[in-house]
Amino acid sequence: MLRQQVSLANYRVPLTIVAAFKIGYFAILLLCINGYGEIDSIRGDEIAKRWFPQGGGAYTPLSTWDSVHYLFLAQHGYRDGSPSCAFYPLWPLAIRCVSILTGGNHIIAGLIAANLFSLIALLLFYDFARQLKGERVALWALLLLLSFPGSLFLNFIYSEALFLLLIMGLWRSLEQGHPYRSAFFGYLLPLCRGVGIFAVLPIFWFIGRAWLLNRSSSGSRPRVVQFKDAHPRALAALLCAPFAGWGTYLVWMGIETGNPFEGFEAQKFWRVHSISNLWNLPKFVNSLLEPTSIHDFVGSALDRSLFILLLWCLPLIFRLGSSYLIWTYMLGIIPAMSGSFSSFVRFESMVFPLFLALAVFFQRHDRLGMLFIAVSFVLHAILVWNFVNYAWAG
Repeated sequence: MLRQQVSLANYRVPLTIVAAFKIGYFAILLLCINGYGEIDSIRGDEIAKRWFPQGGGAYTPLSTWDSVHYLFLAQHGYRDGSPSCAFYPLWPLAIRCVSILTGGNHIIAGLIAANLFSLIALLLFYDFARQLKGERVALWALLLLLSFPGSLFLNFIYSEALFLLLIMGLWRSLEQGHPYRSAFFGYLLPLCRGVGIFAVLPIFWFIGRAWLLNRSSSGSRPRVVQFKDAHPRALAALLCAPFAGWGTYLVWMGIETGNPFEGFEAQKFWRVHSISNLWNLPKFVNSLLEPTSIHDFVGSALDRSLFILLLWCLPLIFRLGSSYLIWTYMLGIIPAMSGSFSSFVRFESMVFPLFLALAVFFQRHDRLGMLFIAVSFVLHAILVWNFVNYAWAG
C-alpha cells in the first residue's frame, strides 16, 4: 500500500505539468482559430481533393495532413490503390475503437486517444527518467520533450502518441528484464510505424549483453542475469516479436487489399521514404548539405539543423549508456536516412535518449537550458499554426 502511495506521489508533479500544458495548449489554440485571422480552408479542400478524388477525406484545422489519412482508414479501412495504404494499421484501429465511445465521431476519438496515449507515455518517460537520473533531470527531460517543436504531433491525430507509448513500454520492460512484456511491445511496434521493425536492434542488444555478461561470470563472481526469465524460449519469443508483428502487418494488408505489399507500393505517392536510402551514404550526406527551404516537406533547413543537434548530442547520449545509442540509431538515424530528412522534426520527437541527455546537460547550465526551451516553444507555436492552416509542419 505504501509503495502505491509513493508511486502516486511520484506522478503528481508531472501529471499536473502535462495536464496543465495540454489544457492550456488547446484553450489557446481554439481561441486563436476562432478569434484571430482566417484559416486557409481553401488550401485544405485542395489537398483533400488531391488525396481523395473520390471523396471520403475531410480536412479540419485539427485534422490536417496525415491526420486525414488515419481518419479515412479508421472509417473506411484500406483500399487497393489508395495513398492511405502507406500508413500502418494500429493507430487507425485505436481511433476506430475509441470512436465507439464518441458516437462514431472519429475526429474527437482521435484527439482523445492521442492525448490520452501521450499523457501516459510522458508520465512513464518522466518516472523512468527519475528512477535513472533523479527528479531534477526527469523534470528537465519532460519539459524539453513537451516544448520540442516536433512534439506538437503528440497532441493531434498522428501515430506519434501511440508509438511513443509503445517505445516507453519496450524501454522499461527491457531495462527491467521482462522478456514476455518486452515481446508484447516489440510485436505491436511494427503495426504502428514502419520503423517499428527495427525494435529488433535494442532487443538484440539487450539479449546479447545478457549473454556476454553471463558467459563472462565465473567462479566466485556472481552470475549476472539480465532477464527475470532467461529461458531460451522466452528470449526467442522476444527476438522474434518484431518480425511477427511485421508478418501480421503483411497479412493484414493482404486481407484488406489483396496485396500484402500494398503499403510499400503506396509509398510511390509520397516519393520520399525508401529502405535503399539506408545504405546510400553519398545521397544522405548530399541531402544533409543541400537544404532548399526554411521548412517544407523536402529540403527543410529546420529538419537538418535538428539532425545536427542530434549528432552533437551523441557523446552526451553515449554517457547515459551504450544502449541509448542503439535507441538513437533506431528512432533518429534510420528515419533521417530512409526519408532524406523529410518530417525529421516529427521523428526526432520520438528520440527519448536525446531529451534525457540534454536534461543531464542543462541541469548544470540552467540559463542555457531555459533559452533552449524558450526557442523550442517558439518554433513549436509556429509549426502548430502552420498545422491548423494546412501548411507544412512535419
